[in-house]
Amino acid sequence: MPMPNNGEMVFVPVCVNKDSGSLGWKKIELGDSSGDFKEQQVSTALGGSFPLMQNGVKYWCFYMGKYEVTTREYNSIVNPHLLGKDRSKDLYPITNISWNDALNFSDKYNQWLFANAKDKIPKYDKSYGFLRLPTEEEWEFAARGASSVTADKFRAKIPYPYDKLHEYEWFGGPESSHYKLQKVGKLKPNPIGLHDMLGNVSEMTMSLFKVGYNEGPTGGFVVKGNNYTTAKNRLRSSYRSEQPFYRQHSSGMLMPHTQKTLGFRLVISAILFPSRKAQKKISSSWSKYSSDNSSITSSKAIGDTGSVKKGITHTDTVDSRKRHKESIEISDDLFFYLTRLTKDVDRAYRYDKAYRSISDIIYPNRNQSYIWIKIASKLIVSMERLKKKYISTKLLEDITYNSYRMRTAKRNRETLATIKRDMDSALASYLFTIRELSKNSIISIKKGLVIYRFFLKRHRNSRELPILDIIKEDIFQFKKDKNIDIIKSKRAF
Repeated sequence: MPMPNNGEMVFVPVCVNKDSGSLGWKKIELGDSSGDFKEQQVSTALGGSFPLMQNGVKYWCFYMGKYEVTTREYNSIVNPHLLGKDRSKDLYPITNISWNDALNFSDKYNQWLFANAKDKIPKYDKSYGFLRLPTEEEWEFAARGASSVTADKFRAKIPYPYDKLHEYEWFGGPESSHYKLQKVGKLKPNPIGLHDMLGNVSEMTMSLFKVGYNEGPTGGFVVKGNNYTTAKNRLRSSYRSEQPFYRQHSSGMLMPHTQKTLGFRLVISAILFPSRKAQKKISSSWSKYSSDNSSITSSKAIGDTGSVKKGITHTDTVDSRKRHKESIEISDDLFFYLTRLTKDVDRAYRYDKAYRSISDIIYPNRNQSYIWIKIASKLIVSMERLKKKYISTKLLEDITYNSYRMRTAKRNRETLATIKRDMDSALASYLFTIRELSKNSIISIKKGLVIYRFFLKRHRNSRELPILDIIKEDIFQFKKDKNIDIIKSKRAF
């Protein structure tokens, strides 16, 4: 779709179902049968907004942004005076904006399109389409591969081979993002051509959060997708999190909630009843459809009493309980959150044991010391491992060179160059982490160090305990003199 200043936003058709002459809706299963209570597997129905011919077959589809909305795209609509001032950020996802900011962007973009490129907007019947945030169901359906993948692949946690995940998604660690935001579209797309769906930045949706998808009290808005700080083994299509619309600033004032790891992408859809003809078509098909799919409108977990189908066996239930128990034992996220609430480590530990099932709480923006300390520690572990690998490879290179095995020596030199690049990248990420950590208060940093040290002792991780002293030394030195080159010279190899 065209944008101001000769820009464009690329959209991909997400086809839901073939046109059957009826409603053309598709029954789908979302969530994870082995997940926790917020990701319970549910059955629902989804439909497209526009008819589209593909290989001679008529499908009902909606359109979704191929990429996360970038800083340049956002500024071209909302802040045109900023265009060209800092082009280094143009191709990165826009972050640190609120849910209402995203809605404001889509509103202004809709108005611009209608005034300047009306002929480019897809139509259904007599009505023009419009841009908005995706619903949770639309987002997860597209993330799983929509109708282009097999049923087994659609139900899988991720739509890619796990050992090749780094080729498709940005996640935390030296294998992928190095815990840094990345430009959009650098990796391979998912099965329907969408980039960065499960990683890079988490994404806002139009949906309001309920524990049971469509059941229970209504809370904040739903966020889908993980981000560049998420561990590889936690990426999944079913991930869902609640985010607040507002938060209280340290000054006591209420302000819109934003995060460095949160962005968005748009979809194009249309109203359901653009004319009497369209309304009549749906009306005539509704009776048969609702009787054939009477339970689709229920969001009970598949396998619950009263559900249409028993989708969870006794074995599934045992596996789910086992996974839940494991999450209680290994997850440290809620421990940090509860410590912040109680200001008492021992008390938080007791609460933590009782409530570990909500282990994916997003860290509030105003205090991220703990997560940055954790990232810094993992980066130092990575740098130490790379250093040992470099030394052993250099020794092999010297031996092969001295014994005139030139071809082997050449391969070893190439390996050394790769290791050096990885070491430089890890060091750059570590320095970035120190900068971010330094933005927090001294009290917050000390608290983060205490909590992470407690976590390491609880899990008998003696390897990282000495590293905390290194991080403490570096962060307080940087807060004192603001000279990152001193830290760089100490940690460089």
